[in-house]
Amino acid sequence: MEGKAFNKGAIVMSSEKSIRKERKLSILQEELKSYKSFLKGARKAKFEQIQNESIELSVGDIVVMYGSIMTYGIVVDISETKSKIVFLTTNLLLSSQKALKLRINHLVNTVAVSPIDLSIPNEKIRLCAEKIGRIPENLLKKVLENHDVLKRIENGEVAQDLFGDMQPQTFGKTIQEYYNLERSRILESLDLDNQKNVVKIRFTDYFRKEEFVKQYASLLAAENVSTISGDGYILELDAENNALKIYFDDRYVSTLGEIEFNGKLVYSGEIPSILEIIDVPMILPGLAKELIRIRKR
Repeated sequence: MEGKAFNKGAIVMSSEKSIRKERKLSILQEELKSYKSFLKGARKAKFEQIQNESIELSVGDIVVMYGSIMTYGIVVDISETKSKIVFLTTNLLLSSQKALKLRINHLVNTVAVSPIDLSIPNEKIRLCAEKIGRIPENLLKKVLENHDVLKRIENGEVAQDLFGDMQPQTFGKTIQEYYNLERSRILESLDLDNQKNVVKIRFTDYFRKEEFVKQYASLLAAENVSTISGDGYILELDAENNALKIYFDDRYVSTLGEIEFNGKLVYSGEIPSILEIIDVPMILPGLAKELIRIRKR
């Protein structure tokens, strides 16, 4: 009898836990739906130029850029041409539970570290950003460590689960979609496509679309825009414009190299800031990442 009573209690507890999990997921999905609705209705605003003259930035500066949504970030590295920014999200509900929370003295009180980082041309960031604070070196170290953890989760790094099994890490579909949308919004707001160093190639010059679609029929993407980060680049799939864009960071830009896609050499020469493959079928970003190979000469 005692064994039966224990089992019944365990079932009840398990059921309550499942209900709480479903409720939380429902709240996240509703929040994501609201966020997507806002993005759809908002004007696709670029970040505004708010400085008449370029401002000087330092590692550890907290900055804000104004567009359809206020966008916060921390300067984590500066070179002669670019500043690397780790972006901070304002939607705490849709941020990972593992994201470090920071208090800032601005229109938003609390923000969360995200897996999103970009190297932005200095001439752009120094005109569009407003410095609103600065974090000390010890806190900057914690931000970078947390950002690295989040990027490893986003990239599906394998880790040990509660049962001792090795499993790919994940944010879950809803939170990952939020990060994808945020990354796309930031890229669009920065208007990096207007940089001169953009190379465009046509997918159909290298592949027969019908054969490609047949080969990867089960892996076609449903989202309009989705992004994923790789080692030294950010990949963006734009279904509306049938384009695959690869944004390279400083370790690749202006170096000599070769880029393969689906086993074929599609570009050889000086690596640009952006390589855009046009007229491409919309596959899932994870598959596109697997099909891309980048080699320095």
